[in-house]
Amino acid sequence: TARGAPAAVRHGWLLLCGHALGWLPFAAVKRVAFLYHYIPSLHLSLLAAGLALDHLLLAHPAPRRAPAAALATPSQLDLAVALTIALAAASFLFFLPLYLGWPIEPADSRWRAKLLDPCRPVLEWVDSHVVPALFPNVSAVEQ
Repeated sequence: TARGAPAAVRHGWLLLCGHALGWLPFAAVKRVAFLYHYIPSLHLSLLAAGLALDHLLLAHPAPRRAPAAALATPSQLDLAVALTIALAAASFLFFLPLYLGWPIEPADSRWRAKLLDPCRPVLEWVDSHVVPALFPNVSAVEQ
């Protein structure tokens, strides 16, 4: 890439490749995979999210406003940043019991599964189309 390109473009492909290298070995595994298998990719995903947020903030600088006006009327960028932080915090809290290995009640487990159920068609499509394309030698019997 060109030297004048933003850091998100210059370094983002490295983070994407690192994430893929950490995740792809486990993409075709059909048995239980443990969360610690994803941790290297998670770190790269967090770095990429920070880089993307930095790019967003630098590409759309907030206009200068008086401090009282800034508190009274948040800009769209302020709302986007707040929403991103809120979603990251909610995701952290949602997956924290799983990450720490805390016992989960069956009712809580069903609630979490229902919340993630809209993702099922996407995951099934990846499982049936992307994984066989990436790993053609892995058959369903080897799982």
